[in-house]
Amino acid sequence: MDSSDHGLINNDGMQIPLLVNEEDKDDDYRIEPLSKARGIPARYVVAIWAFLGFVCLYSLRVNLSVAIVAMTNPQSTKNESVEACPSMDNSNSSSFQPYIYGEFDWTPKTQGFILGSFFYGYVLTQVIGGILAERFGAKWIFGGSIFIAGILTLLTPLAARLHVNLLIAIRLLIGAFEAPAFPSATALWGRWIPPLERSIIPPIASTGKEIGIIITTPLVSQLCASTFLGGWPSAFYVFGILSCLWFIGWAFYAYNSPSEHPHITYEEKLYLLRSIPKQKKSPTPWYDIITCVPLYGIAIQHICTNFVFYILLTSLPTYFSTILRFNLKQNGIMFAI
Repeated sequence: MDSSDHGLINNDGMQIPLLVNEEDKDDDYRIEPLSKARGIPARYVVAIWAFLGFVCLYSLRVNLSVAIVAMTNPQSTKNESVEACPSMDNSNSSSFQPYIYGEFDWTPKTQGFILGSFFYGYVLTQVIGGILAERFGAKWIFGGSIFIAGILTLLTPLAARLHVNLLIAIRLLIGAFEAPAFPSATALWGRWIPPLERSIIPPIASTGKEIGIIITTPLVSQLCASTFLGGWPSAFYVFGILSCLWFIGWAFYAYNSPSEHPHITYEEKLYLLRSIPKQKKSPTPWYDIITCVPLYGIAIQHICTNFVFYILLTSLPTYFSTILRFNLKQNGIMFAI
């Protein structure tokens, strides 16, 4: 099957128009698939792998928040001016388990730098994610972000044992490489998801973020409390390896656009090419953006929401451990909840 400027040419030499007539422009967003394709549609396969990618993305982001409890000596975080929950100090409780004394004597200030370094890198590269996706393809920017972050996660235990500043640098780089993932995913949806499905498929795929947190935190606590691969280092080895394995599947099953997909059905390709508006390059309306008052409202809401969310994401495990006196397994479960 070949393509022309006005449509697709099937094996019989018949040209099938893809462009919508001028009088039918109002119906662009109501184009329905011609028929149900066999098996899982290619765009759903891309969305499934993107969902798994978001799971990996957030597993690499939050694993340190729980693992740092097992990595740090509890005496390093002790603050005599703050009282721990007395009810959790009762050693007769059936749920009480002795603390795992970590190998690092990091002060709360040092731990703050370690946990916050991810976000220092995150703010540096998020803006360019969309630009990189347009230039090199959203598939490789999204996948590469998670793959490189996974490789750096595998190096985290070594970095922590060499020097705390090296660990901070590794976390900063992880944040810098993860940041382009979300803008590149948006670019990918623009090429794969028709307007009728954009309120359904991308949000479902994005739930991988929350699923990643729910899965990762209890699993990290279990790994840190075990002797598997040395205890806390396994929290980085396991999720680093899983992210690299995910990238292999992503490289084989995801494509930048329907036109690049070698196994997409003719019906689905026709449907997507007809229903997804052709992207046109136009100058960025900076003046309209700067003077758009509703935009500032959305920005303020986004900043405030993320400010609270990420404070909880990074600090809750330490709070559960030092103040509420939860053991590692309780910590991971409560954090997930």
